[in-house]
Amino acid sequence: MTTPVTSWRIVAASLAPARRGDEVVVAYDDRGISLVTHDDPTTLIVPWRGCELRLTRRSTTWELRMRHTPWGAVTLSAFRPLVPDEVIRALESRGVVWTRWRWTTPSAFAVILLGLAYTGMTLYAASQSPLTRVEKIVPGPHDFGFTVRGVTASIPFTTTPYGAGVAFRPSGTNPDIESYLPAARWRHVRREYVTCAGTSITRDPLWGTDRVLPEAQITTFTYQSTTAPDTFAAVTATWIRDSLDMTAIQRQISTRPVVPCYTSAMAHLTSGEDFRTLAPARSVAPQVISTANVSAAVATTRRGHHPYQLYTAVVTSQHAMATVVVLTERGNAGEARFRDVLTFLAQSVAGQRPAAA
Repeated sequence: MTTPVTSWRIVAASLAPARRGDEVVVAYDDRGISLVTHDDPTTLIVPWRGCELRLTRRSTTWELRMRHTPWGAVTLSAFRPLVPDEVIRALESRGVVWTRWRWTTPSAFAVILLGLAYTGMTLYAASQSPLTRVEKIVPGPHDFGFTVRGVTASIPFTTTPYGAGVAFRPSGTNPDIESYLPAARWRHVRREYVTCAGTSITRDPLWGTDRVLPEAQITTFTYQSTTAPDTFAAVTATWIRDSLDMTAIQRQISTRPVVPCYTSAMAHLTSGEDFRTLAPARSVAPQVISTANVSAAVATTRRGHHPYQLYTAVVTSQHAMATVVVLTERGNAGEARFRDVLTFLAQSVAGQRPAAA
């Protein structure tokens, strides 16, 4: 399949209602659009001819509808900042039309009143949903403090083609990165990480196998700076229902070297060298004005013979947790870009700024 790929959520599938709520990776080539779910490695290809594709742009999401698929009539939804403009242009070039969502001519005044009341209640409920709250946390392309573009090909510091490699699937406890690494290498990296952090393989707050499952989760694309092409950033945000679970996570992060050890593990994945041959990561002062809890670290790594700094941070509040990974050149300019991203994220997690654009 040609890139780019995008991650969508299934809103409805008339012949496969059990698929509702599943995440699906969407790609396309000359044959048509392909759909791949996490739990089914089989690629579902919907030919361009006959599938009657239509895009609708809503206030915060894109809605993609298609008919005559093996799942029947399918409706997909994706947070707008996570769908690059190039995807929309590519779909347009293949004859897919898109429209803005808007009211049609009302048939009666009473219908309008009832519709407005129902819409108001629906929007209020949606605004309180975990997914909506997470959508307000993750940065969009204009929220990094520097100009970026989405990267959907191979990512320089992880192996997953559509995220930061630090996310967990909402329906399971295994991190996405496990799907893209050889099993033996993944077990080795995780074992070295939990040994460094002094946690257990089951209860570790980031890579544990028995960790608390989030109510909702979003992983952004990896973004690349257009003015500093050696700078990449990606964010994963989750919503935890029980504040007591979040308190336990915060206690682990604050009392153990979880973030520095996680940073060392990511630096290992960047360079491909042995975990123990790299200099240990060190904690860095967050230097952000926010009520959120912030823990950050930096490690020196390299790609080929080119030295880099790899920054990570974990930001938590009462229910939200976000992880940011920034790979950048060494020096003050790279650190400044990391702090731009971290400042936005800390204020978003704490609810101290408007939603991401």
